[in-house]
Amino acid sequence: MIPSLSHMVTDGANHVGEPGAMTPLVSLVFVASVVLTALALRRRSRVMDGVGIVAVVCAALPGLSTFAAQRPSSRLQGTTAAALIERFRAQVQGFAEEHQCAAVRASACVACEPVVDFALATTAPCASPAPIFLGKDALTAGCAEAGGTLTCGEVTSQ
Repeated sequence: MIPSLSHMVTDGANHVGEPGAMTPLVSLVFVASVVLTALALRRRSRVMDGVGIVAVVCAALPGLSTFAAQRPSSRLQGTTAAALIERFRAQVQGFAEEHQCAAVRASACVACEPVVDFALATTAPCASPAPIFLGKDALTAGCAEAGGTLTCGEVTSQ
């Protein structure tokens, strides 16, 4: 499983996640690399050494692809992930500053909690804070204000 933006926020950039099912292509590359490596070890020749090197490189390609391009913290995805998190933080902080006091009433987004805590750190506690509701997809979906309430993501019940 490729870590999502939520995993990156809660577990850090190196989140490994639960093991996922191997795709047929990855399975084929894995089996071919095992067979070629076994052949290379059995017969020591220049050709088989080259085959062994190719097998190791082929076996490394799926992991290299995930590491270099698909992770939210990779160079290709990092700017987008940082922009989404910053947009979310700015929306929550702007809402809290506008109402002088805000608090999360319901949250289905575990990854949002550290970002919200950071955004609300400068607001003073009060008797009746403006409510914030967080859906599971709050980090990526953004927030909307309606009637003194900030709703981020798709909230099923308020």
